[in-house]
Amino acid sequence: MAAGEPLLSRLDELRLQRELKEVLLEHVRAIYGPRNPQNHGFDITTHQYRPRKSARESVVVRAIVYTEPNYGKWKLLKQGNDTSYTITAAYQEFSKDLEREMTEACGHMSEGDVFDGSLRIGYYAEDLLEM
Repeated sequence: MAAGEPLLSRLDELRLQRELKEVLLEHVRAIYGPRNPQNHGFDITTHQYRPRKSARESVVVRAIVYTEPNYGKWKLLKQGNDTSYTITAAYQEFSKDLEREMTEACGHMSEGDVFDGSLRIGYYAEDLLEM
């Protein structure tokens, strides 16, 4: 790779973003699917904005659920923080948030247990070591 050449081509970056988005959707469906049984699909959206007193735009990631057929209405399920400057970085941070939420949701589950959508807030990886 020549000096100054980007680490990923634009096409590679878009492929990575698509793969990350699919991972995010898997987590969102697992966590929020039981809480939204009448859903019409989940999606991950992004938008960019310029925070006050900032020279750079930030990227915000949101998980939504469509509440009507044909995408007529949707509900915001989760919003990431706004400290990322690229979509890829924002997806990676949002993934970490969802992974923590998965730990809270099923940290004390055993094989065969059924997740009904209720979170067990307050359980973290350290708690799993004590099991």
